Amino acid sequence: MLFAAARRPEATRSLALLEPGTYALGQRHPAGRELVSAVRRLWDQDLPDEEWVVGFLKAVGSDPDTFPPDFLAAALPLVPVFRRGRPIWYPDLPLGELADAPFPKLVVSGGHSPGYEAICDDLASRIGASRKVVEGAGHEIQFTGKPINDTLLAFWRTPE
Repeated sequence: MLFAAARRPEATRSLALLEPGTYALGQRHPAGRELVSAVRRLWDQDLPDEEWVVGFLKAVGSDPDTFPPDFLAAALPLVPVFRRGRPIWYPDLPLGELADAPFPKLVVSGGHSPGYEAICDDLASRIGASRKVVEGAGHEIQFTGKPINDTLLAFWRTPE
């Protein structure tokens, strides 16, 4: 979403980012550096996909044991695609384009990880975004239901 919005700001009405994988950011904070180090160590491990996704979720501060039973099964087909893609700590983020874009921006974190808080704070400040914390589901903020829905509705209803 971040890249698509930067490439086509005229086609973007708003941008809401939930704990985005912008691991090049937040590196001035020790917790941000530790989070990225944990993810990078995991990235190169030759683990079966199920072990890898559980390790990744734990590294980013989630408890996979609390997820709906079908969540991991649904995530497994995405693991090879994710792992072969652009490593998420690369610094080639379109921050300037997003900062210049006229649409409203929101960065949301789950309040569960000091590393993610540092990353989200850094991102929000660099692109001129509003910043919210929605606690209750670790990295999977979408599982909070009403709290994230209310946050997004308030963001979208804010006059431009």
